[in-house]
Amino acid sequence: MVYVLSCFRTFLLFNMLAEIEAIVGTLDDDYEQLPEDIDTVSLMLTAWQNELHAPELLEYKHNLVESLTEKIQSQTELVESNITERQQDPFVLFILQQEIERIKYMIRSYLRCRMEKLEKYTQFLLIEREERFKLSKHELEYCTRFHEILSRYHSESFLKNLPPQLQSLTEDEMISRPNLKDGVFCKVLEEVGQILLDNQQETVQLSKGDIFLICYDNVRNLVNDNKVMLI
Repeated sequence: MVYVLSCFRTFLLFNMLAEIEAIVGTLDDDYEQLPEDIDTVSLMLTAWQNELHAPELLEYKHNLVESLTEKIQSQTELVESNITERQQDPFVLFILQQEIERIKYMIRSYLRCRMEKLEKYTQFLLIEREERFKLSKHELEYCTRFHEILSRYHSESFLKNLPPQLQSLTEDEMISRPNLKDGVFCKVLEEVGQILLDNQQETVQLSKGDIFLICYDNVRNLVNDNKVMLI
């Protein structure tokens, strides 16, 4: 049931992109597409879905977030200006406002999801060099500060009462790490061909439009290359 709802939600979101394009096309030339290219929203949607369903923290999509945020700001100001001056059909402006709000929700959800993973895998993200490169500047600052506060809390609440050899929280088995062997549902966005599975003996054919339940580690690189979208 959860899978069906997830697929249905993704289907509705993709349809939303086409609706935005059609609605914006009815407006005056003063309005740019929201965003400059509808593909930007599509890429952001893919990044959001991947972040929601991936067991690990993915690379931060700085350019996408910044581009959409700036465009939303300018379009919001333009819509508000036309509402005040009554230069457009109120219904069309209302629809455009709703689409702007949907995209804003998508960005906020994307950032909230990342923050949850930052707090869950704080130590892991800070000690693994390649993981740190996935963070934005603000995320790295947040993660570092969160770790400092959490470490101080643990020390003052109970660790100081334990023997010295038991006070460390940096032992490998105590560090929470994402499980890359988790099963995920994914949709193939472009022709991939055959990939080798974990056991190094079996292969699976990934064709555009196919949907699979598969070990995340098998499609990890394809997710990063936007050839597969998690759903």
